[in-house]
Amino acid sequence: MGKKARLQAVVNYARKERDQALRKKPALSPALNYRWGHTLRVVQRGMALAKLEGANRQVVAAACMLHDIAKLANKEHGVEHGRVGAKMVRPVLEKIGYKAEKIDNICYAIAWHVDWQAGYKFAHTLEADVVSDADKLDRFSVYRATIKLRNRAKSQRNHLRMIKRQLRDLEEMRKNPPLRTQSGRELFLEQLDLQIVFLKKLLEDNALTRVPKF
Repeated sequence: MGKKARLQAVVNYARKERDQALRKKPALSPALNYRWGHTLRVVQRGMALAKLEGANRQVVAAACMLHDIAKLANKEHGVEHGRVGAKMVRPVLEKIGYKAEKIDNICYAIAWHVDWQAGYKFAHTLEADVVSDADKLDRFSVYRATIKLRNRAKSQRNHLRMIKRQLRDLEEMRKNPPLRTQSGRELFLEQLDLQIVFLKKLLEDNALTRVPKF
């Protein structure tokens, strides 16, 4: 099986796990469909970062595709989801035909990406850094911020509160970006700066909604 065929097998496995979870609990459709979209975006971001950082793109692509497999399969949604996912995919990767060294690298990246703890000793890899950064780039993207504000804003007043809170969080995060690679850090700060400018402009525009003083 070639590189592309192995990666396609990884995609097929992830999709199958998601579909099985949906059949068991159809009510999870919004959450799992979001998770699937997030996964696809993380793969794209991860492959771009891997190219910039000189990481193994095959390992990064597979690990990004599977980084939230425990969530997609509705097995674990908390801080353990990376470590649970790593255990889930090891036999699958063996069956697909990945070599032991790549399997170890992929599984470590998945286990480590949530809280930078794999739960076992393993020589740290650049690929793990890239996967973690790709995940955070999507979590704090403009797209994700828009979804967050839309879902939580139940009223105009609440919407403004959310904007102010999000602005504070982004400005605080900018002081110490939780990224591991130089390329990831630069892209992350670019995203944050764009959102900060946008949110400030929203608040400025809202402040105009009042009777002027003549």
